[in-house]
Amino acid sequence: MFLDWPDAHPFEPGSASWRATVERLASFCRRERVDAIAVTASDEPHCDHAAAGTLARSVVVAAMRPVAVFEYCVWGQPPAKAHTFTTKPIAPGRRRSALAAHRSQLTPLFGEGFRLPSDQQGMPDRDRLYLRSRHVAS
Repeated sequence: MFLDWPDAHPFEPGSASWRATVERLASFCRRERVDAIAVTASDEPHCDHAAAGTLARSVVVAAMRPVAVFEYCVWGQPPAKAHTFTTKPIAPGRRRSALAAHRSQLTPLFGEGFRLPSDQQGMPDRDRLYLRSRHVAS
């Protein structure tokens, strides 16, 4: 599902666009009985990654069903004592295509502070996810 959020300009929590996105995703979670979400780590320095982590937590609350939140790190490393999972390999072409869609992380378009270091642009063929929280509907 493409959310059409502008690169490096996430919607502010509580804004009309934010609330519409939360409801759209929460509705999807209810309809499809989603029980887990994988999202960029909420403590990553890129504003889009932090917003995605916050969005995921808002979605699971609005979904009103049990949903686990798993995070993965692009810029950093998972916590040392986290419960981690490793995904199956993902085709390299698919990874390159996904990364190419994020100009803010590959070019100085939004400043050097957003640019992913060149040694991290190769991306591994698997993600390491860690369980951040397990949200249960009340």
